[in-house]
Amino acid sequence: MIFTIRFLLMFGLTGLACCAAALAEPVIELRQDSEAVLEDQRLAGNARAQARRRGAIRSVPQLFVYHPDRSPAFHLQGYRENFQRHLELMIEAFRVERSMVDLETLLGRARDANSDRLAVADLPLHSTTIVVYRRADCQHCEQLEAALDEWLLERREQRPDFDPVRIRITVP
Repeated sequence: MIFTIRFLLMFGLTGLACCAAALAEPVIELRQDSEAVLEDQRLAGNARAQARRRGAIRSVPQLFVYHPDRSPAFHLQGYRENFQRHLELMIEAFRVERSMVDLETLLGRARDANSDRLAVADLPLHSTTIVVYRRADCQHCEQLEAALDEWLLERREQRPDFDPVRIRITVP
């Protein structure tokens, strides 16, 4: 009986380590530029449309996904249960969201820890790019990233060649 419990415990911990390793895509940490934050607060109109079309972030979480050719694929404002199904459809069909902001604009509005800007050319070639906007102590942000982690794990099980890069932009 004790052997069985130890075996199950050890197997469970090994499984968790494997899952953590499977989720180890590169995460690039950036911070939204303070000038961009002020500019976004001044914009009038529909916050969702402003985020989707111009990259104006007034609320979090926000999720932007780009195909390997850097064309826009998916946008989500807030957290919605089962968004992964719609995301999967957009990625698989290689649909382009023509009214969505380009990746270069989002990167131009954020800085890294050294106050440098990240350029599209700095990103790995031929990888799906995932941009997550969040704040500290944001429950919906945590839910979104946890659901995104689940989707990434399932996607990697189905397609071992799937190699995304995640950019996490913190908004003050």
